[in-house]
Amino acid sequence: MNVMNIYHIISNLGNGGAESMLYRLISNSPINIRHHVISLSGEGKYFKLLEKIGVKVTCLNFKKKRLNIYQIIKLYKILNKEKEIILNTWMSNSNFIVTFLNFFLKKKLIWNIRNSTHPKKQNFLKIIIFKINRYFSNFTDKIIYNSFTGKQFYENTGYLKKNSIVIDNGFDSKIYFLSKELRNNFRNKYFFEKKDFVIGMIARYDPQKNYNLVIDVINKLKDYQEAKRIKFILAGPNIINNNIDLIQKFQSFPNSNVILIGEVTDTNLFYNGVDITILPSSYGEGFPNVIGESMLSGTPCIANKIGDTERIIDKYGWIINDINSNKLINKILNIYNNFFLKEGWSELGLNCNEFISKKYKIKFISEKYFNTICDD
Repeated sequence: MNVMNIYHIISNLGNGGAESMLYRLISNSPINIRHHVISLSGEGKYFKLLEKIGVKVTCLNFKKKRLNIYQIIKLYKILNKEKEIILNTWMSNSNFIVTFLNFFLKKKLIWNIRNSTHPKKQNFLKIIIFKINRYFSNFTDKIIYNSFTGKQFYENTGYLKKNSIVIDNGFDSKIYFLSKELRNNFRNKYFFEKKDFVIGMIARYDPQKNYNLVIDVINKLKDYQEAKRIKFILAGPNIINNNIDLIQKFQSFPNSNVILIGEVTDTNLFYNGVDITILPSSYGEGFPNVIGESMLSGTPCIANKIGDTERIIDKYGWIINDINSNKLINKILNIYNNFFLKEGWSELGLNCNEFISKKYKIKFISEKYFNTICDD
């Protein structure tokens, strides 16, 4: 059995969607593949997790927004040590740097593009890298997208169409699953009652994730008599009570209808404990992991029609076109009044779990992914 050497180059190993997908793919990869992960920045969440499963990890500690010639040379030397390797780059910065080096290395080069659209306002450096990468895409052997929306967006702006493919994100039913015990533990911990309609959101504090809209919804729902049982629990990096920028956007805080819990380590516990997961992102999402994870845990989602959310949710949740606070309020109230704790509600959770476990099983996704990379 021939051993394939794949060098995965990624911007960082923090708690992000691309990073978690890279970890899942490697964890479920064929035994004849040897992996070496290179983080352009520091260690992050997945550094130790990757080392724990026997993967060699190198961190280059690039300075943010600044390229250092010595670090570039160091990366070149690492990639030039072995002749027969595949370069597998993740996200725009890695795609840009490694493609430049590959004019000298002349290795097989695979790009991973994980987003769908860009914000209306971007910093100058990101615009320049996007435009250079449009040209650099002609020197790739394959481009892997995780959404059809992303593939269409990039190809419409001039990125290479030849040899591009969409491979969905995959999920592990051993990590995400339905559990009444977890649900009870979570709801007891945060003092939620059985009849409380708990809406959850996991996302970093970033304009892309649209927290301003969510807070506007929370502020407006206070005036609805029927919304007394509707609770929000928000999680993610810097989603905490001492984030002054976040807190001052609430009309009143502390607020009995909202809890901020920061970054969570056990997301399966979180999804089991809430009744609905929301994803109101305004741009950029390709295949959002939170939707697959939540549905596999038996919790349906409400999402903005962004990226491939409509395709992922299918008929087992709710999509809002051009989301705004009033549309989200109306959808929440409709679900609360007409579906929550009524006939078919438990069945919806089971259907979510079954749909994701069959269509997006990580073992099959990983096999397809590495077959694609290693295929001549």
